[in-house]
Amino acid sequence: MWYHNETGELEWQNSFKLLKSVFSKIIKENTYRGCWTWIASATKTGYGKFNITISKNKYKYEYAHRFMWMIIYGEIPNGLHVCHRCDNPSCVNPNRLFLGTPKDNTHDSVIKGRRGRGYKRTRKTHCKHGHEFSRENTYINPITYERACRQCRTDRKEEAILHNIQIMNISIPPY
Repeated sequence: MWYHNETGELEWQNSFKLLKSVFSKIIKENTYRGCWTWIASATKTGYGKFNITISKNKYKYEYAHRFMWMIIYGEIPNGLHVCHRCDNPSCVNPNRLFLGTPKDNTHDSVIKGRRGRGYKRTRKTHCKHGHEFSRENTYINPITYERACRQCRTDRKEEAILHNIQIMNISIPPY
């Protein structure tokens, strides 16, 4: 079992009592799309949380999904987040968690239509020209987090180049 010591570092402790306590706060049956739902204390945004004793009269909050990741897979490398494939913040099913950077997590949320300006537009699966918003074909503006179709962007650039060539009256030799 991982726990935080006095210096805040993670250490392994074989504690059946703590494991039993953690697993008693999870509902595994009849849950949303196979999620293991954390039913104890949660943040305002729905992420499960609980206290870990660091020392006498000293506690630290731990997110339930992060703790589950550490139980199953070990430490979380610096700079990485434990993200949810299922988009359910109360889920602690280790099969539905993955490690990613903040950018990966943002990209995942935009692709799935959970973030960005024009939220209703982010639920669209195809652009207005019929191209699918797949991982490979979706450009995400790093400032506004709005999605754009890569194929349409490429087509527009090519059209602009051809238009400028025609305006300048430049002839393109055939290949």
